[in-house]
Amino acid sequence: MLDEQDRKNVHDRVREMLTDVHLRLSQGVRSRQQLVNEPTAKRSLLQKFNEWREAAEAPTTDSELDSYLRDSDSCEDIRRLLEWWGAQRKKYRGLSFLAKKVLSIPSTSASSERNFSAAGYVLQERRTCLKRENLLDNLLFLYKNM
Repeated sequence: MLDEQDRKNVHDRVREMLTDVHLRLSQGVRSRQQLVNEPTAKRSLLQKFNEWREAAEAPTTDSELDSYLRDSDSCEDIRRLLEWWGAQRKKYRGLSFLAKKVLSIPSTSASSERNFSAAGYVLQERRTCLKRENLLDNLLFLYKNM
């Protein structure tokens, strides 16, 4: 596992990433609220209260990570890790977003290598009568989606 210094470095990096995630998520909420509230220039007292409540309920970066680290509930089956984070979305909003982002990265580059091989077969000397302008993009699209 990690020694204490490496663990601290990982926690600091996750806190930085959570700060970015919370900023993006709060901007998304604000922009949706602005679209809804656009026709009326004045905000009602209820709207102001709702904004205050959402700001108060929004977990801070430190509290969300610290809460997760203190929590004894964890995923038992590593094959269901993405599902577990999906179920924890309400409890750990930012961390679940980060987990989804990290866990959905393909573990191999085989599919992209297959696409480039297909492109290499298409653009050989014996197929020089094909126009090259958008040929590669179009053929790769067809190959990938068939």
